[in-house]
Amino acid sequence: KGRLAVTYVDQMIDDEKGDAHEVGVYSFAHPESGVRRLTNNLLNESEVDISPDGSKLLFTVRPKLDGFEYHSELWQVGMDGSNPVRVSSGQPYAGPVYFPNGRKVAFNKVSLSETEGSRLFTMDIASGTLAPLREDLENVGDPEVSYDGRLMTFKMSVEGDRDEQPSIYVMNVDGSNLRRLSRGYSDHDPVFSKDGKKIYFERYYGPGDWFEASQDRSKPEHNLWGIIEVNVRTKKEKIIIPHDPCGRHLFWLPTLSPDGRYLMYVHNDTRGEQENKPWTELWVSGVDGRNPQKVRGSDWFYFFDWTN
Repeated sequence: KGRLAVTYVDQMIDDEKGDAHEVGVYSFAHPESGVRRLTNNLLNESEVDISPDGSKLLFTVRPKLDGFEYHSELWQVGMDGSNPVRVSSGQPYAGPVYFPNGRKVAFNKVSLSETEGSRLFTMDIASGTLAPLREDLENVGDPEVSYDGRLMTFKMSVEGDRDEQPSIYVMNVDGSNLRRLSRGYSDHDPVFSKDGKKIYFERYYGPGDWFEASQDRSKPEHNLWGIIEVNVRTKKEKIIIPHDPCGRHLFWLPTLSPDGRYLMYVHNDTRGEQENKPWTELWVSGVDGRNPQKVRGSDWFYFFDWTN
């Protein structure tokens, strides 16, 4: 039930003339209507997040998908397409998310320096005021705020980590009580359970840097992605969606349903393009990973968020 804010691959766009990833809204009540498109600028829209009241969505615009070397913009627009506003621009931003009050956002500023890593920032939407969060933290990404506004989780890599790959961390929203929850792999895109006691994230099991490895999907060992649950208090992990040992199916971007009972995530088929069929779609399962199935009408969906 409910609606999705999605970025999707528009098959009508000539990718030689621009990026085919656009923002739209999809209603489960009217799947026959498809996606209501909200953008048309031949740039890449990604990392969508819906405001807590379900009225607006926030997203990143950059020249190309995963083109983190470019400056980008943060935009906010109504779920009905009204009142598009450029929230901020001129920096390589990524991963913007709302705080529960809907008036403040968190994101990471991607560093283009070889000596400094990406850092966390918060911003008041109305005034545009930016504030760094824990300036001592570097190589940070994918922030997410708990539903009660008390905690923040994110990924971060530190010196000594395997292949300099990130792990999942959690702290209070004021930056205090920093704790590491995972280690030994390459972990991304954490999200809280409704009660804040668990975090779901995707894990890359393959060798080397996940970003460099993703440039060559022909190697099965570069496509080993699954979804993990970790207990915030005990750090105990549970595999929710296991990785495909054959490397054909990738699972990432876990997202909870508005009632917290279901888990939706992106499924990529590495052979889809060769077989002339969609290579990205959404799947949904119980929050425990049981009974996974494809979301109807979700061919070519990519980044997304879910609301009532």
